[in-house]
Amino acid sequence: MIRTARRTAMDHIRELSVGIGPRPSTGPGEREAAEYIRGVMESIDQGSAKVHPFRCLVSGWRPFAWASAMALAAEGSFLIAGVPGAVAAIVICACAFVFAILQLLFIPNPLMAMVGKGDSQNVWMKIGAGGDPGAEGGVKAKVPAEPGQRLVITAHYDTHRTPLAYSSPFWIRVFRSLTTAGMGAYLMLIVLFAVALFGGSGSVLAVAAKWVSLVPGAIHVLVLGLTFEADTTPHTPGANDNASGAGVLLELAARLTEKPLAGTEVWIVATGCEEVGLYGAQAFFADFKTELRGAMQINIDNIAGTDCGPCYIDEEKMLGTYRSDPELLRLADAIAADQPDMGARRTSYQGAYTDGAIGIKHGLPAITFLGLNRTGWIPNVHQMTDVIEHCDADVVARVTDFIEILTRRIDEERPHEL
Repeated sequence: MIRTARRTAMDHIRELSVGIGPRPSTGPGEREAAEYIRGVMESIDQGSAKVHPFRCLVSGWRPFAWASAMALAAEGSFLIAGVPGAVAAIVICACAFVFAILQLLFIPNPLMAMVGKGDSQNVWMKIGAGGDPGAEGGVKAKVPAEPGQRLVITAHYDTHRTPLAYSSPFWIRVFRSLTTAGMGAYLMLIVLFAVALFGGSGSVLAVAAKWVSLVPGAIHVLVLGLTFEADTTPHTPGANDNASGAGVLLELAARLTEKPLAGTEVWIVATGCEEVGLYGAQAFFADFKTELRGAMQINIDNIAGTDCGPCYIDEEKMLGTYRSDPELLRLADAIAADQPDMGARRTSYQGAYTDGAIGIKHGLPAITFLGLNRTGWIPNVHQMTDVIEHCDADVVARVTDFIEILTRRIDEERPHEL
């Protein structure tokens, strides 16, 4: 039951980004935002809001800084000790490479033990299936029906820092190139250490390997510098990233509570600590894996940029590739074709992951709404310019309407029944 006057998605975006402001993962701003979201959920349906606590790393950058530091330590061992230090250098560099890969794949590894942890929380509510679509007043039956399927709608509410690596499209391209080169640099160092070991002390191979190793070493110096610098910068107000997604999430919660889906139970989940490694989504899907077996996911992230939506992605990739569900894409494509005035489009995303990747990793059919502009960028991402004045209310409204239509189309067609 709605207990207070309806607040719009833009009202929520303003409260989160202006009233609360920066919301660092595990920090007081994130906790204040969680309390605000919990209060909104309670106003929508008293007694519905639940808090799901978890612990996670306080930095998403520091594990990779440590990995690059390990590679540089291996390089230093080799340069100082020569061939006698090559074996230790190979072991250290190989460990750094494997740990970095595991970190990118959301798999626990020793780098995590080298970074501090803090407390965070997901905030969520459940909206039961309505059952009778012909109930008086257009509102479905108050007694929930057994759901034929379950849908999880997610959006994170924490904010990122403002590192040099995200200060402009140029620096984003530089950083993406460096991350790719950095993975290759681990392997190059290992090969060079092995070549020197094979050649023996004083050999031409050993001398050449020392000189050539300066190149991948220089790459790791740059990676270390950028990843260390990131944790010295302030946090963004996060209006688009991701007060916009959280605002749409809360607006959808109100709409779907007022008029529930006939045979689909909806879980509304505001996730914490997305910006430091998608930890809120990881904790939620791990802890509720039994209940969510066979469920679907709609994820909402960075949707408020001008000329950026509705925009949904068919895949997101960095080291691995996570593909959106073909049936959910088919439904979204059909809505986009049926209602061209909404300006919806499909695209792909490369260079980072969203909470949608975690749902897919856990076997959920998923689709993510991510506001990329026509050049493939997220406007003002991880910058101090990510403020309410740069959020397009018309785009927010169209994205909200589009996702609501999609949820009702999912309910009608039942693409993934339990």
